[in-house]
Amino acid sequence: ISKKRIYLGDDLGKEELFELRTNRNRNLVSKEEQTKLREITIGVAGMSVGASIAIGAVQGGMSSTIKLADLDHIVTTNLNRVRESLHNVGQSKVQLIAQHIYELDPFTNVNLYEKGINKSNIDNFFTEPKVDIVVDEIDDFKMKVQLRLHAKKQGIPLLMFTSLGDNILIDVERYDLEPELQIFNGLLGSLSDEIINKPEITKDDEKRYAVQLVGQEYIPTRALASLLETGHTLVGRPQLYSTIAVDGGLAVYVIRQIILSGKPVSGRYFIKFADLFDIVNTDLSKTNERIEILKKLFS
Repeated sequence: ISKKRIYLGDDLGKEELFELRTNRNRNLVSKEEQTKLREITIGVAGMSVGASIAIGAVQGGMSSTIKLADLDHIVTTNLNRVRESLHNVGQSKVQLIAQHIYELDPFTNVNLYEKGINKSNIDNFFTEPKVDIVVDEIDDFKMKVQLRLHAKKQGIPLLMFTSLGDNILIDVERYDLEPELQIFNGLLGSLSDEIINKPEITKDDEKRYAVQLVGQEYIPTRALASLLETGHTLVGRPQLYSTIAVDGGLAVYVIRQIILSGKPVSGRYFIKFADLFDIVNTDLSKTNERIEILKKLFS
């Protein structure tokens, strides 16, 4: 990764660059608010949806320190939703996102976790330096549980944005305000223990856990049907760039609100695009097709 120096006439320093980059945030964001946002540290785990969130946060003048975690490399099937080129296929995701951030602001302190989040580095991810907010966009179910256990222990808010066709499910867990809050907002019951204690999670387990974690009532029928094809005609669950792009903007908004206003509170927030435009959409309706798909997933 190269930290490119930026020249605009005379050599542009850290403070001058920040003033220029955030000039047109004002007065939607006051100078005092911008300073507060600049000082936070954000941890983002998972660089598909997370890439949009991390870049958006830095672009908005947030986070002088940002932590990026992902063990994967860009593959061709990422290109429907990740803003990378064919030229970058095979490159490390965190390396690429770090490069994009440095091109926005070479003074940003970017900490890379190129082996993803694991048992040996999760403490460091939360504490060196301590993060103010964690965003979970990883696929590893055991680590999803561990992220929340650590966030709860440290009293750190955790966000998760789930893209579901033309819908978005936002999970907000405010361990900073509610130290006794159960992980996943208490919605999973004993499933968290099952995930953490199971010696090996199979591909079929992953499909079942995905439905249980999100809640089948939020998953479009087409997305449910696609789970049956994962590992056969599909390499992973389907996601759309249009939804991922909105995820990035919403995440930056939610982070800004948490830091500046203390809201939103813990809970689940569901956004259905069709409802915003008064478009009839029955993809969440309880049809015979949907019932049969769920039977196959849980058989």
